[in-house]
Amino acid sequence: MELKRLVLEGYKGFKNRQEIVFPEDRKPLVFVGMNGAGKTALLEAIRLGCDAFAAALFDSESEGLTINQLSYIAQEVQSSIHIDKEEASIKLSWSYPIEEPSTLFFVQTDLRNGPTLSEGYRRSQLAGNFWELPKRILTNLNERRKDYSLSLAVYYPSERLIGKGDDYDFELDYFNRNQLMAFKGALERSINFQQFLDWFKEQEDLENELRISSKDDYRDRALEAVRQAIASVLDDFSSVRIQRHPYVDMVVKKGEQKLSLKQLSSGEKALLTLAGDLAMRLSLANPGLKQPLEGRGVVMIDEIDLHLHPRWQVDVIGRLRKTFPNIQFIFTTHSPLIINRLPPESLYYLDNNECYPATSMEEITYGADIDRILAWQGVKDVLPRDIVDKMDEISLLIKDNALEKAHIELQQLKQRMNSAHPTLADLEMDLEFKQSENEMD
Repeated sequence: MELKRLVLEGYKGFKNRQEIVFPEDRKPLVFVGMNGAGKTALLEAIRLGCDAFAAALFDSESEGLTINQLSYIAQEVQSSIHIDKEEASIKLSWSYPIEEPSTLFFVQTDLRNGPTLSEGYRRSQLAGNFWELPKRILTNLNERRKDYSLSLAVYYPSERLIGKGDDYDFELDYFNRNQLMAFKGALERSINFQQFLDWFKEQEDLENELRISSKDDYRDRALEAVRQAIASVLDDFSSVRIQRHPYVDMVVKKGEQKLSLKQLSSGEKALLTLAGDLAMRLSLANPGLKQPLEGRGVVMIDEIDLHLHPRWQVDVIGRLRKTFPNIQFIFTTHSPLIINRLPPESLYYLDNNECYPATSMEEITYGADIDRILAWQGVKDVLPRDIVDKMDEISLLIKDNALEKAHIELQQLKQRMNSAHPTLADLEMDLEFKQSENEMD
């Protein structure tokens, strides 16, 4: 599954028609902009389109979405119609690997304001061959073809929980290993990693049982994929496992130190559970792949920089793409450390609920200076306001030829901040140049 285009109008803050073209070859797409600009709203629109596809997989015989599914979509979209519009429309186009590459499928949901759900919901248009796709997928699944792979769609919102808050526990219920379980909870507005923890414990129990019965060093293919994903995404992390005494807990080796999942920082927990959850879903969706991490799909992550140290922000997208090479990632972020490591074709800037491709902005290039990125994001001054005011004051003193006072103020400012700052060096040069001019006169 590879997304090609998103067109929406009247959805949430997007009063006017917006069109997003996804980069080719599964390159990542990143939405940037101020708070309230609509970054998360775009992810939600994509999630809704993917959710219609997932719903069709679970109910393909009806050749239409069920009443519950229609009501669910109607509630979500109708409540999000722009206040000045009577209708909202979301159209998502994609290709799927079991079809010809040129085949495009689409789902379009149109809503209008109405006193009831049935009157508010207008229609969910699906391309004529849309229903052939889930039927073909389910035929392959029902035939239990071990070589058949299912493309994923997963949404990771900004609030990514482990259990109830961080107070997780382990359930003992049997985990259903049907391939469609890869979609369980994958496209909801909130995601809980409790499912991943339960699956990991049960899978490890089975691995241990088979290892004992066969008396060899058997390793479970799915668990190995999870272990590999975590080690690849996080530096210096290894040996993730379930501790069973004195109490049941997930533990991981960080360097030479063994730590509980509860002892990790918020950023470490966020990346570990996200990498583990995605690896689990790929393992479920691709039982025939020797390397489950090479499975295909679409993954949306809101605020990828959340809780991450700047050093991790620098290469988090690169690590995710290297770990999951066939996943089409869609992110939102505020981090200039992430933005300047992406080509312009992977960036869309949101301003006042309008979408602008970065390819139309000359100031945004791969490897752009952080200060330029911040200015592009609307941050005029990187330095504290009082420092900027003092620099402006010194510059004005130099222009007014009050050089002695400018010199004193400049020396005092050097004591307050890094004396090697380039702006201070510029002021020093301006002062010396002005002094030279006066001497020549």
